[in-house]
Amino acid sequence: SAEVAFHHAILNGNSAVGIEIEKYFELSHPLNFIQLDHYHPLLSETNKNQLLDTLVYGSGSKYILNTFVNGQAHSQKEKLITDIQNDFTKTLKELKNRI
Repeated sequence: SAEVAFHHAILNGNSAVGIEIEKYFELSHPLNFIQLDHYHPLLSETNKNQLLDTLVYGSGSKYILNTFVNGQAHSQKEKLITDIQNDFTKTLKELKNRI
C-alpha cells in the first residue's frame, strides 16, 4: 500500500543519511520535509482518501513547492523556471535574428 511505501521511504531515506528515527518528526533531530503545491490540479482534485496513493504512485517533483533541510527552505524551482524562461526568450531572439 502507499502508506507502507511512504513509511519505508521516510525512515529508510533518513537512515541512508545517518539519521536514525522511529517517528517522522522527533525533537533534537533535523526537520527535513517537502512542501506540496496543494493548488496543483491533480492534488487539489484528488479525494482525500486517495491523496497518499496519488503522492506515492502518481507524483514527481512537479508537486513539490519547496524543500526544507534542517528547517530551512532550499527551493530552486523558481530559479529553474526563471532560467528556463530566460533561455527560451534568448533563443527566440536569436532565431528572430536569423530570419
